[in-house]
Amino acid sequence: MATVMLRTAATSIIVLMLISLLAPISNPAYEADNDEVVELTELNPIQRIQSGASTSNPMLVGGGTTSGAEFAEALEYSPGFYAFGGSWNTSNAQTLTFGTKTLAPTSPYSSEFYVGAVDSSGQYQYVIGANHNPVGNGGISIFADLAVGMGGEIVVTGTYTGAIEFGTITIASGSADTFVAMADPSGQWLWAHTFQTVVNNSQEFSEPAAVTIDQNGDVIVTGTHQGETDFGGSVFNVTDTEVYLAKIDGVQGILKWASSGGGVGNQIVEGVEVDSTGDIYVAGVTFGSLIFGTNSYIPAGNSDTFLVTYDSSGVVKTLTGLGTPNQDTQVGAMEISMNGDLYLGGLYDGTLQGTGPSGAWSITATQGAHDSFVLKNPFNTLSGHKLGCHWRYDRHRFCE
Repeated sequence: MATVMLRTAATSIIVLMLISLLAPISNPAYEADNDEVVELTELNPIQRIQSGASTSNPMLVGGGTTSGAEFAEALEYSPGFYAFGGSWNTSNAQTLTFGTKTLAPTSPYSSEFYVGAVDSSGQYQYVIGANHNPVGNGGISIFADLAVGMGGEIVVTGTYTGAIEFGTITIASGSADTFVAMADPSGQWLWAHTFQTVVNNSQEFSEPAAVTIDQNGDVIVTGTHQGETDFGGSVFNVTDTEVYLAKIDGVQGILKWASSGGGVGNQIVEGVEVDSTGDIYVAGVTFGSLIFGTNSYIPAGNSDTFLVTYDSSGVVKTLTGLGTPNQDTQVGAMEISMNGDLYLGGLYDGTLQGTGPSGAWSITATQGAHDSFVLKNPFNTLSGHKLGCHWRYDRHRFCE
């Protein structure tokens, strides 16, 4: 879940990109004579893209409904195809269409998730969702994230309430809770898992933010929750919004373990990564003090970036953070490179400083409010964990 400021910044970038694409491009090397009549031929959108493409046959595909608004909110690659997913407005009862693949709306309410796959030539393989109206017990869902496994299987996570059906598997919740489901390479649902939060008032929920797959094919999902949440055998009861992390068996779809941590105030989760040893990295934003296991962090600013690492069994290893007094430091993206280097990107104000494997560092925002940062290995607490080779399972990066 992105912060308001990050969403605003992203929207501004998209608007600028659209303006630059739609605005006419002048050629300073050529000026027509005043008396010369120049004929201009309007290009259609595909011709415009092809004229600037590095190859003569770029993949250009699209889809959606006839009058609704659909967004591809996540995109992942597996050898031979791309998986994408998002949410779509089903209130107008219009069919979602991608090429020859269609998905009819089922929710009696206004939102459903969808997942699709397209091969490298631009041919849609499938578009799938869930039945949001099994036996008249209507449900609603909102897409959060997806990941792709080694064999082309897709795992998707989101928030839902009511009852939804994945093939022959039905899950239900009276609260706004997390679902996690896996489909095989042909788009057939293999399993579905749900968290269950007890409803005492309107504040109880579990909301996923990111999902990935580890080197064993198990599913790692993280997000936030509040209230008493049963993750499938492990129960945590919290009064503030806390961060959860759960590992689900990739074959059976049952919980292996779950962990919960946080502190005073709210936390926002922005990403999850797994390295080749199975250690898990969760990055996010906090507005108050944090406690994960026996580790604690006191924020320096109005909002700080935090990074917590776990071993493959869910035991907290480290908790670190970045912040500037009276300012905001908010991570928006995290990646681990093939060499095992950790990269963080986001926004910040003032002067941000810390200590990494190479010693002390600092950067100062000079371009106005909320400058962007990209940091490589910003924490010395992780310097001893740098890997000579990295396997990011869901993105198929190998190093032997």
